[in-house]
Amino acid sequence: AARGRRSRGAARDGGSPEETLDDAADELFRRLRALRKEIADASGVPAYVVFTDACLRAMAARRPTSEQALLAVPGVGPTKLARYGAAFLDLLRRPDAAAAHA
Repeated sequence: AARGRRSRGAARDGGSPEETLDDAADELFRRLRALRKEIADASGVPAYVVFTDACLRAMAARRPTSEQALLAVPGVGPTKLARYGAAFLDLLRRPDAAAAHA
C-alpha cells in the first residue's frame, strides 16, 4: 500500500509547466478562487470539494472556454462540469480574462 501511495504522490508532485503562473494567470487564479469560495459557501461545502487549487491553477494556465476544454483540465469530470462548469466558464470567457492572457 505504501508503494502505491508513493507512486501516486510522485505523479502528483511531478511538476507541470501549468503550475508556474504568469502575473495575468495568477490574477485569474485569484478570481477563480473567489468564485469557488462563493459557490462553496452557498453549497455549504469546503472550497476544495468544488475544485482544488491545483485544478484552478490549471484552469488559469489553460483558460478553457468550452465544456470540452474544461473537461480536459485535470480535476474536472462530468459531474463537476455539470455542477459548476457554467459558472467557471462564464468567468473564463469574460473579455478581461482573455485580455489578461494576451
